Amino acid sequence: MRVGIIGFGRHSSGFGKSVRVPKHYEPYSIFKASLDNPMVNGIAVCDTSIEARTLANSLKIPSFAEVDDMITVFRPDVVVISTRSDSRFDLLEKSHSLGVNYFHLEKPLLSSRTQLKKLEFLSQTGVRFTYGTLGRYLSPYKKVKSLIDSGIFGSLKHVKVNFGRSLLFWTHPHSLDFITYFWGTDLRGEDIRVFARGEPVHHGFFDDKLVNTDFYIDSLDIERENEGIASITSLSGDLLELTTDFGKLTIEAFGKSIFFHPNVGYERECIWLEYMSGENEGYGHIVKLLAGLVDGDKHLNKFVNNAMVDAFALQELTFRVADSLCNLKSEDLSRKYVPLGPQGLSA
Repeated sequence: MRVGIIGFGRHSSGFGKSVRVPKHYEPYSIFKASLDNPMVNGIAVCDTSIEARTLANSLKIPSFAEVDDMITVFRPDVVVISTRSDSRFDLLEKSHSLGVNYFHLEKPLLSSRTQLKKLEFLSQTGVRFTYGTLGRYLSPYKKVKSLIDSGIFGSLKHVKVNFGRSLLFWTHPHSLDFITYFWGTDLRGEDIRVFARGEPVHHGFFDDKLVNTDFYIDSLDIERENEGIASITSLSGDLLELTTDFGKLTIEAFGKSIFFHPNVGYERECIWLEYMSGENEGYGHIVKLLAGLVDGDKHLNKFVNNAMVDAFALQELTFRVADSLCNLKSEDLSRKYVPLGPQGLSA
């Protein structure tokens, strides 16, 4: 598999990152995970930055300034798009027009509902993508998902994510992905209601459309048929709580421990499950999935399809939260949100 990376900044390259993550998150970049995977037999970089291309060249990686040149000369099987959010979808469309069907997209996924509809249409014509929310690819969360699906703790009732006071487009894709991962794609239904409290970081105009670059979220509640099914809080602790018929499952500190606390009267005692690292965690698992797509692995293709549908639901939920915080109706499909990121960067 040949991988072309558009946007070789600190996030995609893994160089210059200041974020500390648990060991089981490593390698914490799509580039380093591609280097580690024996199925990858070529990597190229495309970036308008001379510094980024110089870094790539120092690593013996071919670099290009133009997307057209990278795709026509290098001919990648997979294209990674890790650029500023306002250009991301245009780059996907251009790459697809040049023959690329497989992508890895970093967050935030899209800037408007128009783009969401276009991407859903492309997915029906053979486009497949993975998305940079890593929790569903890590063993602790996969283990809890399998326990929930088995019914051993009864039916799922509520998902709660404590993630600190964080940005909606930049950080909370992780939180919303946990919610869509455990609940499923019915969260796009008309019976879903969203209640959010927070404040915009910046607002203005982009292509004559109102833009709020991002929002700090204080609290978010999701209801289905007037029953609360999920929430996000500004409490710290990186804690995921799953309430079931028989008790509560918690995943603490990025998956370092899993704890089940039963309801009063339930015969099962408290259970503590020690985190056990598995192979192909995080970005390593994403690269494995992409290699499976290229090789035509039907099982991995089904896994990616399910994650894509969840990503569409996640993005629609994000737009609904943003619209509600702006006191706007959701009919305008072309309204754009262009997140800049916590340091004014979007890649």
